[in-house]
Amino acid sequence: MQETFHSAPSFHRSFLLVVCQRMRCRPFFKDESKRLQNEDHKHFDAPDSLTAESRSMTDNSDISLKVYQKICSDLMGKRVLFEHVNLALQSIESIFAFRRRFALEWAVESLLQYVFNVADRTPSRLVVNINNGTVIPTEFRISYNNQGLVAGNKIPFRMTRNLETLIGPFVIDGIFVPAMASTAEAFACVEKALHPALCVIFRDDIVAWYCSKSPPKSDTKNQELERQLGERIIKNASLVQQRLLECAPDKNTNIDNLECADSHVRKLLKVATSPTDLCQTPLTFQSWF
Repeated sequence: MQETFHSAPSFHRSFLLVVCQRMRCRPFFKDESKRLQNEDHKHFDAPDSLTAESRSMTDNSDISLKVYQKICSDLMGKRVLFEHVNLALQSIESIFAFRRRFALEWAVESLLQYVFNVADRTPSRLVVNINNGTVIPTEFRISYNNQGLVAGNKIPFRMTRNLETLIGPFVIDGIFVPAMASTAEAFACVEKALHPALCVIFRDDIVAWYCSKSPPKSDTKNQELERQLGERIIKNASLVQQRLLECAPDKNTNIDNLECADSHVRKLLKVATSPTDLCQTPLTFQSWF
């Protein structure tokens, strides 16, 4: 019987430690925020063109980044997940095989997170087979903005510090990025066959999303709702296919400018691992883990 785990047991202990520490240190963070805000007002010389609102947003972003860095340096290490896998497998060959398979599986998962705008990929929704590194996606929910489109998520996919350490820099460059680009190219090659399938997926999902807010009173109303949402369904399917084409390797890469064929995937990876962007995520995302 294969053993599975939700993230890692050590994660739950570490997360509880972070919560307890944050509850104890709440006055500290509050005072620290005030002190940092005062320092920012003292040393930050904004141009005259900046409004008071933009200054406030800049100050809040700086404070969020400093608090995020404080949590990462003092409360939550970046090797929690890696050490759990290391203790569970205990051999170099098994660890390498796990990291290799996990990188391949997580590359496909990350691509789907990006193209379908799946935002709530918290650690509790990460289910991994500890024996072979297989990823089982749970609660894979498409996120829509106020117009009913798959857009608005700043973080393309989850690649926080512990996941990045678990996979490793060499496996990320050698397996994760090429696997993500190759998967996108495989989808892009069947563009015509993929479009109607995406329309069916979005029709069922977006109709259920609208019905959860205001359920139709009859089947006739439901059919009328599907006709009204037809344009958005087609637009969402086109958005997904456009993102797949962007992630696929570019055959017209300019070698003289030293551009990579998978440069778009690497740009997404840079955004997903950027502390400046991670510190702006909701608390439930647990970007410090």
